[in-house]
Amino acid sequence: MPLALALATTVAAVPSSFLACSSDSQTAAPDAVDAGARAEAGTDDAAGSSDAPSGGGDSGNVGRVFAVSDSTTVDGGVRATHRAGAFFARLTGPATTTKAKTVGPCLVETIGSGDEPTETALSAGTVRITGGSKAINIVPASDKTYEPVSGATPLWSGGETLEVSAQGQDVPAFATSLVAPSKLTVTAPALPAAAGSLAVTRSAPFTATWAGVSTGSVVLYFEAATGSNAFTATCTFPAADTTASVPAAAFAEFPAGEGTFDFYVRQSAPAATDGWSILFTASRALVGPDGMGATGYATFK
Repeated sequence: MPLALALATTVAAVPSSFLACSSDSQTAAPDAVDAGARAEAGTDDAAGSSDAPSGGGDSGNVGRVFAVSDSTTVDGGVRATHRAGAFFARLTGPATTTKAKTVGPCLVETIGSGDEPTETALSAGTVRITGGSKAINIVPASDKTYEPVSGATPLWSGGETLEVSAQGQDVPAFATSLVAPSKLTVTAPALPAAAGSLAVTRSAPFTATWAGVSTGSVVLYFEAATGSNAFTATCTFPAADTTASVPAAAFAEFPAGEGTFDFYVRQSAPAATDGWSILFTASRALVGPDGMGATGYATFK
């Protein structure tokens, strides 16, 4: 089941083909959720309270470049990973699968049946990310899609300037940069053990705190599903605040039962390109005091 995260304030959601790996969070063990999900979905930082994401229109030229770098404790050892990818397309027609609304700092979405925009994949040529521990080249295939690049090393520590550039092809050449997010540690609530589940009371605000200093925004993401619909809440807060409160109203439509959560820190930067909404995003998982990633199963009560 696709996870519907918001995209640009001017463009509809990126098609589900780009979000496909997000479904890993539905079935993976809590500390093995594919971190690519958070950045491949690529929410924009919209104006408004607490850097809250916002829904968009129903057509346009959209581009996303993402980079993820994680270093978490898994089975008593440290696992470092990185992942990067890109997507460019022209979207036409309405998207009727998702109903979205803003609740305080949260974008709340209900995803069901309906129509997706018509998607035409386009190429920006080779996309290059530099400034981290290694340079990454993301090369388009013959069908103009981009296969993600991954590895078993961290791509950054935090504070580095990451730059992205593209040669240009169907998409005009572009370049932009951002400061990579740093490690943040969740101090409350206590995160569940690997086989456990995070308790979320739907009738009360959900509060989280964290320690550390980073650029960008902390995102608290929640998802639940029924047989016919998925329900998501993507709540965004300045990383410098070190505390976040998700209003109970964000969970009003969530069903009781099992779901997932994913907490991460994200920095993003737009690339100025006429006629296009292009966003470069870098993210990393928040971790608990034991180093385990702040992602896994949730129980909505």
